[in-house]
Amino acid sequence: MTFYGLGYHEHRERWITKEWFWYQAEPFSDVLNKNISKKEAQELLKQRMEEIAPDLGQDTQSERGKLFELLADITDEDGALAEMEDLESLDNWIFESTS
Repeated sequence: MTFYGLGYHEHRERWITKEWFWYQAEPFSDVLNKNISKKEAQELLKQRMEEIAPDLGQDTQSERGKLFELLADITDEDGALAEMEDLESLDNWIFESTS
C-alpha cells in the first residue's frame, strides 16, 4: 500500500495535512523494496510540513471539490472521478437541451 498526505489534492481542492489516505500500490514496483527507518520518515514528514506551511491557509475548496471528496470517501478516488465526469456530461446535456 502507498500512503499519502501533506500535499494539495487537486480534485478535492484542498490541502491534506491532518489525515492520510492509502491506495494499493503496484505489486512489483522497485519502490516497494526500499525501506526507511522511523526516524528518516519523521524527518521527511517534518521537512514536507515546513515546505508546505506557507500555503496551508489558502484552501479554496468549491462545492465541486466538496462533492468529489464526499464521493471519494464513500467509493474511491477513481470511482469519484468517473462519477464527477458523468455528472458534468449530464450537466452539459441538460444545458444544451434547454438552450
